[in-house]
Amino acid sequence: MSPTDCSRFDVCSANLCPLDAGLSDRIWYADEAICKSQKHGRHRWIRKQRSIQRRKTASWLEKPITFQMLSDASRKRVVTPETIERLKSMRRRKQMRCCNVSAPFQPEGIQTHSPIIWER
Repeated sequence: MSPTDCSRFDVCSANLCPLDAGLSDRIWYADEAICKSQKHGRHRWIRKQRSIQRRKTASWLEKPITFQMLSDASRKRVVTPETIERLKSMRRRKQMRCCNVSAPFQPEGIQTHSPIIWER
């Protein structure tokens, strides 16, 4: 496929087109247009472009950005079980702070083996 096969070709001004065979030779600046095609615009690197524009990320502004740079920055991360547990504990702590809920009081040396079930 080529960029002319896109339904938005006549109105699109994106420098990085997912249908472009020479995509790896193109550059993009953070203030330029991004592909808005519903069919072709769901690539991970296009979402990274949108993120850069939305957040105005300082490390990306004012410099030429290549397709390879966007692909590397938007690659899928490998998540280990330890990372998952760390994220879960961070979420629990945040919820406790958000809702003004303190951790349940447990005197030293006493361990509970089952959760307390409160009846109404």
